[in-house]
Amino acid sequence: MRLAVDYGTTTLGYAFIAEDGTVVDTGIRENPGRKYGRDILSRQNAFDRGASERITAAMQEVMEELASSGDVTDEIVVSANTTMNRMLIGGTEDYACSRSYVRRLMEKHSATRTHDTLAVLQYRTLPGFSEYVGGDIVSGVRYLDMDRSGEINLLIDLGTNGEMVLGNKEGFIVSSVAAGPAFEEWGAAHNMYGSKVIDICHRLLKTGIIDKNGTFTDESYIESGFPVSGFGENTVLLTQDDIRDIQLAKAAVRAGVDLLTDRFGIAYDDISRVYLAGGMGEHL
Repeated sequence: MRLAVDYGTTTLGYAFIAEDGTVVDTGIRENPGRKYGRDILSRQNAFDRGASERITAAMQEVMEELASSGDVTDEIVVSANTTMNRMLIGGTEDYACSRSYVRRLMEKHSATRTHDTLAVLQYRTLPGFSEYVGGDIVSGVRYLDMDRSGEINLLIDLGTNGEMVLGNKEGFIVSSVAAGPAFEEWGAAHNMYGSKVIDICHRLLKTGIIDKNGTFTDESYIESGFPVSGFGENTVLLTQDDIRDIQLAKAAVRAGVDLLTDRFGIAYDDISRVYLAGGMGEHL
């Protein structure tokens, strides 16, 4: 049995794959490193200020649990951004988002752990494009055959980090924007996917409850929030600040795409396909 893991900043997705390539099971787990900081910079600071061993151990324990539960005896491959990569393999080099660190990471991207039930738990992590665009995007490009296509395609990871890549077999241009955790934290706090907020805002706009700028037309909702589910003490409210957070994240993604197309020298109409990935993108 093989194991493939997408080790995200907020959550990790995994798949158990049989020898014939059949996906046997999939699932999602919370990244245990979140308790050291919800956003990536806070967690990086905690890692560099003495919590590195604890963070790495917590992340590797999840890997060990998955490998044991799926009777994994073959290859284990992990895709992640450069910072998650560093934390998972326990890197003690300079700050992860530096050119020198990324070069070293691309030369050596593997880790080995001993385990009670597995003699040796060994896994490989994929190299990244750059300091801010990691192996998760590389794996997406390869899976979608973007590196073999003559058409210009765009891949956007709508998770905690808004990483994106534009191009074709002739070459790529990449970027990363501060998209989260607005896309995911609201959903986590209210037991809804962040993509649900997009759906709610769309419906509120159609019914005139918010205007085209995302502002509640009834001022009472600006103060109290708009009830979107539940009742009584269990009522879930969408506030004006929630909408503004989503707008800021959306604007960041749009700015990133605008810059990519501008640097690539193309218009939106020249893009053949847009692929969405990540926790938000999956459910959007």
